[in-house]
Amino acid sequence: MREFNGVTGYQYTTWFDEEGIVVWNLTNHWEGKFRYAFISRIFETEHILAVQVKSRQFVPIFKSGLGPEEIDGLTAFLKTKNKKIKIDRLKKRNNKGTQKIKKG
Repeated sequence: MREFNGVTGYQYTTWFDEEGIVVWNLTNHWEGKFRYAFISRIFETEHILAVQVKSRQFVPIFKSGLGPEEIDGLTAFLKTKNKKIKIDRLKKRNNKGTQKIKKG
C-alpha cells in the first residue's frame, strides 16, 4: 500500500441504500457500489461480516459497533434483498483454527 499510494492503511465508510452496499474509501476518495443481486455469501467471523459479491470481492462490516440483534437484523435484511445469499458462520475452536457452521 505504501509504495502504491503512500499510506499504510485505508479508511472506509460503508452504508446500505435501496440498490446495494455503498463503500466510500476515505483514503483515496473512491466510491463503489455492490448491488444486492450480486451478493453471493456472507462470512461471519468473530470480528467482521465479510460480504462477498459474485466477482469475489469482499466488503468488510465490522461487528465492534453492533449487538447480536443488529447483526441478525442486518443478515435478515440482506436476505430480503437477495434470497440466494448464503451465510457461513466461522467461529474459533480452541485457538486451533476455525470451525465452519453453515446456516442459510
